Amino acid sequence: MTVIVAWKDKQGDLWMAGDRALCNPNNGSMESLGISKFTDAGGFLLGCSGKVAALNIVHSGNWPNPAHAPHAYGFVQSDLVPVLIERQERLRMPVVAGDEKSVDWIVAVRGQIYVVAGNGVICWDEDFAAIGMGRPEAAASLRTSAKTRWSMEKRIWVALKISEQMNDGVRGPFDILRLGDTGLPRLLQEPTY
Repeated sequence: MTVIVAWKDKQGDLWMAGDRALCNPNNGSMESLGISKFTDAGGFLLGCSGKVAALNIVHSGNWPNPAHAPHAYGFVQSDLVPVLIERQERLRMPVVAGDEKSVDWIVAVRGQIYVVAGNGVICWDEDFAAIGMGRPEAAASLRTSAKTRWSMEKRIWVALKISEQMNDGVRGPFDILRLGDTGLPRLLQEPTY
């Protein structure tokens, strides 16, 4: 129950934004998490959707260093995916494609954006990508708004708000983070128009 988007801005900076929604398994109510569903993992941004337990992985630290890989795809394929699968297996999370309990990962590294299925299958996206329940609406909004004169922050805000309006499992507040910024993700504020 989420939406996370990653994108590359005109300056080549990588960003990630998403909601904090959590479906309470005890009563089915929607609650807001106290932590973000993505992080700066030390040279790359990493986010997840699918299982709350995956947040333990996102925030676990001790990630491979992308500077040691010859290129972004090589880092994701050879260094990151094996770590993600090993940590999922340690938490007894399914790594089978199409399993409704599986996790999707979103990675922004070295000017590239990747979506990684829980079983390690990698998809590359050029300008932006989205994961989670709100993915279709967010992706459609970002693609459509590309031809506008809107700022990237406004495009992201609109994409997240549309996802929220169309999906019961997507709720603000929304967090935003640029790769290389120090500290935790900040709350995304509605841009002035």
